[in-house]
Amino acid sequence: MPDNNAIAESWLVAELGSALAAVFETMTGARPSPETGSPGKLPSSEGVLLRQPFQGIAGEYWVFAPAASVSSSAKLVLEAAGMEDDDPETSKSTYLETVNQGLSGLAQSMSGKFEREITASSGSEQTSAPDLKWIPVTLAFPASSVTLYCARSEEHTSELQSH
Repeated sequence: MPDNNAIAESWLVAELGSALAAVFETMTGARPSPETGSPGKLPSSEGVLLRQPFQGIAGEYWVFAPAASVSSSAKLVLEAAGMEDDDPETSKSTYLETVNQGLSGLAQSMSGKFEREITASSGSEQTSAPDLKWIPVTLAFPASSVTLYCARSEEHTSELQSH
């Protein structure tokens, strides 16, 4: 008997990886290869934690990026735009814009799966992470890589399992 939770989780993470790869390709001209790792604990490091609720589906999605991934991802985007200003605030803003576009792409994928409109609501930066199962998603570029950690709330899990 298939594990519906694992199937839903695998689909969701693959869709987010694909959506992020498409956003990076649009912004940098290079499409990274998304790779997912095994679920586990969130690394204890400085970084940016985003809580993303959706309209049209219960629950929320969480994305954490260590500071090095925030900086690396922003640098890729800014360099492609011909900008060299990578101060911490610009890096963070660029990273958040990129991830928000990826989460909007994930919402479009969920809309197709559930055959109803699902949109990304206003996400918010958080200071503490919930105790969830975190899955690393690495976007491998030709000369570098960026790793993000993703998790979903129990409410989100329940709705995904039913489809």
